[in-house]
Amino acid sequence: MFAVPRSRHVRLAVLTLFLTQTACSTVVHSQYSTSINPEKITGVTLKSGHTVAFNPAGAFVQGSALYGNGPNGQVIVPIDSIADVWTKQFSTSKTIGVALAVVAVVGVFFVVASKTSGSASGPGY
Repeated sequence: MFAVPRSRHVRLAVLTLFLTQTACSTVVHSQYSTSINPEKITGVTLKSGHTVAFNPAGAFVQGSALYGNGPNGQVIVPIDSIADVWTKQFSTSKTIGVALAVVAVVGVFFVVASKTSGSASGPGY
């Protein structure tokens, strides 16, 4: 088990790192093929236009059907009714963008902190 950081700044940094993990990936829509790893499938769009998200991600193929866990339990989708599958992939551009944004926010935080820490005037004891 891990300890919860007590410092507000440390908690903010941990939260920022946690949120950036989700921002570093993108969902790719592609036609179903046997070369796609079913364990990486996060959902499907059917030829009828309906969408089914898998939670957790991952599916398996048995016969002519794709099996996964949907919001209401197990989902069985005939492969011939799949328009496209969704897979989550690492996004270099999003990762660079998030890293630059975090650096900018931290930089602004330090500039504001340094300007406000020296401007406090007291009674001069």
